[in-house]
Amino acid sequence: MIGTPGWLELAKQGQLYAFGYLTEEKLNALYLTLRALSPETACTLYLDTEGGDNCSLPILEAILRLNCLTVVCGKAWSWGLMFAVCGEQRLAVPAATFLYHGERDRWHPELTARGANFMAERTTQGFDWWMEQADSQEELRFGTLQAVAWGVVEAAVPDWESLATGLAKT
Repeated sequence: MIGTPGWLELAKQGQLYAFGYLTEEKLNALYLTLRALSPETACTLYLDTEGGDNCSLPILEAILRLNCLTVVCGKAWSWGLMFAVCGEQRLAVPAATFLYHGERDRWHPELTARGANFMAERTTQGFDWWMEQADSQEELRFGTLQAVAWGVVEAAVPDWESLATGLAKT
């Protein structure tokens, strides 16, 4: 987990973990770690997060500059969803859950449009579709099958053993 003992050693080996609520401290540690990795570094970012404090685009850009596999192994809510779609390759376990919401009530409309554009560029759903979801009073919650259908992730990994085997081959 971010900022715990052993975090940096795992990060140097290309294994990153964003679990739990992402506090400002955890986000800063993740950003600095991502920036320290060479763009040639192949890494895996494991996600099980309900989002967290206000994130920033530099973290997303830091993930995008790497050859990163993102694996949703629980929740990819809010900023966790944005992290998930940054991966060169994107996978999820069958029971993973995803959450998308807009920022209209809390921020400026242009931030919601930026988020919708970011998602549209990385999924099979277009800008208008993501804006419609953001404008809804309800948060958009969905599972792995829908995430695959919408291009949020490429595939569901049947189980952890399959994931470990697949990573060992890369």
